[in-house]
Amino acid sequence: PPRRVLLNRTSLSNTFMTQPQQRNTAGRIFGGFLMRRAFELAFTTAYLFGGRLPRFEEVDEVAFHLPVEVGELVQFESAVLYVSTPEDGGDDAAPGAGGGAANPNPDPDDPDAASLGLLRCGSDTSDGRPRAHVEVRARVMKPEDCSSVVSNTFNFTFSYNEAIAGSIRLPLPANLEEARRVVQRRRMDSLQEAAAH
Repeated sequence: PPRRVLLNRTSLSNTFMTQPQQRNTAGRIFGGFLMRRAFELAFTTAYLFGGRLPRFEEVDEVAFHLPVEVGELVQFESAVLYVSTPEDGGDDAAPGAGGGAANPNPDPDDPDAASLGLLRCGSDTSDGRPRAHVEVRARVMKPEDCSSVVSNTFNFTFSYNEAIAGSIRLPLPANLEEARRVVQRRRMDSLQEAAAH
């Protein structure tokens, strides 16, 4: 069976102060700059997670919640939310399910259903390549107030050579907040996949 790893063990982060040369015509930080920094962190996360050079597949969703101003301290944090594998038609297999047997009617609001791979969604893995779904959150940090707020959320998908399909680790949420993030991302991916067909 595939090895399991806690979702927070797949996490990487970096923090920087925004500079005037990164601003757009409105005087705020250019969204393309934030996307590039998020992609670089997501790629590194996928590379370290899979232990092989990943192939970029797609940008799944980008959300700009709040503008980022010049001179603000921004922290990017990434994590592999879930993995789609070819053995089970695109999703994590439930532990002991022997290759993807799943509940045909799972509760989509049940975090355990998502973490155990019981929700049928995810990227097409018919090419035999496992896929890692990486989320990057950007937070504007306010050290003076000991506070932070999420300004952006980026979601990327990377694939790996099919040769590692049997050995890739599968992330599991360690708490309710992580489980909600996984369920939300899987639901969005499922809706996007349904709309594409």
